[in-house]
Amino acid sequence: MWPAVQQVAAAVATTRLPLLATLRTSAEGGGVEIDDDAYRALLSAVLAACSQDEAARQVVTALDVELARDCVSELAALAGPSGIDVLASAHFFSSAPAEDEIVSVLERMETQGAQVAKVAVMPASQDDVARLLRVAVRARGRLQVPVIAIAMGEDGVISRLAGGVFGSALTFATAGATASAPGQLPVAQVRSAMEELEASEERASAWSGSALEGR
Repeated sequence: MWPAVQQVAAAVATTRLPLLATLRTSAEGGGVEIDDDAYRALLSAVLAACSQDEAARQVVTALDVELARDCVSELAALAGPSGIDVLASAHFFSSAPAEDEIVSVLERMETQGAQVAKVAVMPASQDDVARLLRVAVRARGRLQVPVIAIAMGEDGVISRLAGGVFGSALTFATAGATASAPGQLPVAQVRSAMEELEASEERASAWSGSALEGR
C-alpha cells in the first residue's frame, strides 16, 4: 500500500489539484470485491501513509468512506490529525429511497464525523430526481456539513449540472473516455453548462433589479 500511495501522490502532485481518494466497492457501483475488515484496513493504510509522507498528505485532500462499511467514525478520527476530510457516501442503485430516508442517511453521516455527506440514487422517473433535489434543499438547512446529492443515469443529468442551485455542494465529471458512474458527463461539457447556468442567473438577477428600480 505504501508504494502505491506514493506512486499516486507523485502522479497527481504535478497537477496541483486536490485528490479525493476513493475505493469504490462493487456493492456501491465500483469494481472491487472486498469485505468490511479489509476495506477498513486499506483506507487506514492510506491515512497512515499520508500522515508519514508529506507529498501524499499535500495531494490527498479527502477520503471517500462508504457509510455501509460502518467505519466512518473510526476513519474520521484517524484522518483528523492529517487534515484530511472524510466524505461519507451512500449509493442506491435498485431504487430511490423516500425523501425522509435520504435525509436521515445524510444526518447519520454528519453524526458519525464526516466533513462532507454524499448520496447518489438511481431514479426511475423525473419524480425521483425532483425528490432528490428537494432533499438537497432540506439538508442544506438542517446539516452543518456540505451535502452532495446526485441522481444517476440519463434522468439524473440535471442534478449533476444544476444541483448547486438546490444546495448540492459539488458535482462529478469524467476526465477520460469512460464514466465512473451512470450519467457522468465529460468535464468540459459540465464546465460549459455550469458557466452558462451561472451567466443566466446573473442576467436574471440584473433584469429583476432593473424591473424593481423601474417601479
